[in-house]
Amino acid sequence: MSIQQLIAGDGLLNEKGLVVQLFFIQRRTKSVKKVQTFIYDVKKTDASEKLNDYFLKSLKAQIGKVVGRPDIKFEDYKVIADDSPNVVHKYPDANAMKVAPSVWGKIEAGAVENIESLHDVKDKLWAYCVKFSKGDKSVLVFRKTAPTKIATDEAQNLCEKFVAWFDSKDARLVEANLESISFDNKVDCVLLDNTFYIFGKGAFEKIVSLEDEFVENANTVVAEMTQQNILEGIELLQEEISAKPSLMRMVANIARKQNHTGIGQLEIENMKNVLHSFEKKDLKFTADGKILIENKEDVEDFLKLLNDYHKKGMVSGKFYGSSGGHVITAQ
Repeated sequence: MSIQQLIAGDGLLNEKGLVVQLFFIQRRTKSVKKVQTFIYDVKKTDASEKLNDYFLKSLKAQIGKVVGRPDIKFEDYKVIADDSPNVVHKYPDANAMKVAPSVWGKIEAGAVENIESLHDVKDKLWAYCVKFSKGDKSVLVFRKTAPTKIATDEAQNLCEKFVAWFDSKDARLVEANLESISFDNKVDCVLLDNTFYIFGKGAFEKIVSLEDEFVENANTVVAEMTQQNILEGIELLQEEISAKPSLMRMVANIARKQNHTGIGQLEIENMKNVLHSFEKKDLKFTADGKILIENKEDVEDFLKLLNDYHKKGMVSGKFYGSSGGHVITAQ
């Protein structure tokens, strides 16, 4: 099923008897041997028919903004992409993601407990998910949120605070124990048939904790370059990458293009020439011919070279500096 088919006349979102379920996702950090990982808790609650209808209309409106428009393109997700309002990114094979078993795996399996109060999810609230299903067909919709979206009356004695609401049946004020959460009509991503359709790239990356995968990618790249034995200062390289999310993204992009593998004398000579031509800098070397990294500037220069930051327009012949782009093949 495609995302376009969801809102078709006979699509899932227009079927009678559609089941709507609301889930809250909490995220906590855990450090094991100085390595930070994330733990997820998923809980659910019943919602009124009016709220369920609000979620349904919001999703239809979001999809309706892109479906059928000739200027909208669907492209695979890229860590670093050229920003365009006319692109909807897709992330295929969602079930292979690290968080899959802990989040949507639990939701699809129904292995989720009901909350008794918003107090149960206020702490570490990370996102919410709305599941629309009928029979064996389902779609999951995610939206990034935060604990500040929940308001609860903390226990206080009568001398500190008393909240009341007006009961029109008895024409009198009575005590009120208030708990509320705010929702809006936006959608960050839609999970359909093992593929994410992304409407908010930054929020999507946070919801599924892609930064966790960026760290793993970075560690893999550094380990593979260590084995090639072409660098002096690998510890500083790893330290800088771990400290800067922008560099971590760049390394993830390098890993996707496999630019860090098989670096030989030809590639090193190209690096030397490019750095001198565009940055007016000399690539540093040790006495035995290894590339030398001895400060933060060296780290950024080296990663830019690996990422093919310096590009040439095939038509205009102009040169550009961009961390984006993906490998294409001439037909």
